[in-house]
Amino acid sequence: MQDLVQFDEYLMAAENHAALVHRLIEMLSSLHRMLPDSSGFAAGELRTDELARLPEPVFLHIVERLIAENRLGREAGLLRLPAKRIELTPAQSQLIAQIRNVLVAEGFAPSSSGVLTEKLGRSKNEIEKTLVLMERLGRCRRLGLDLFFDAAAFDTAVERVQALLEEKNEIGVGDVTQALGS
Repeated sequence: MQDLVQFDEYLMAAENHAALVHRLIEMLSSLHRMLPDSSGFAAGELRTDELARLPEPVFLHIVERLIAENRLGREAGLLRLPAKRIELTPAQSQLIAQIRNVLVAEGFAPSSSGVLTEKLGRSKNEIEKTLVLMERLGRCRRLGLDLFFDAAAFDTAVERVQALLEEKNEIGVGDVTQALGS
């Protein structure tokens, strides 16, 4: 009799499970090779080929199991191989700190890459690359294409708006503006 692996109401042959695990890790390795500066990848980016045909609960169960076994890592919602981490250069760390100081000072009055370029006297390309890196590291949040907030300020704003909605059930722009102090 064939060995089986069970995921809630799903059953799978252990041999098929092992092949899918191998494919998932292979896919992640390939993405890391193609995009070496990436801190990780969204689960949807890994769902190709036979992985795309898996029911969502089975795919997620495989991912969670691999994370529990330390065969995959998850950071800021992105999946990565455990050995892959972003190692910041001193210059990157310094620019991240400078950008974060501006974002913290602005609170929920968002900055754009253009504003940050002017304030910090750096190239727009350098600022944009660093903002994307900060977002992947969970240090800032992006709203739309070019509005950036300190992660803590953004999360606090979301909590305030949620609390306001729970309190009033219906809110207007003025209520949100007042709650956010903007």
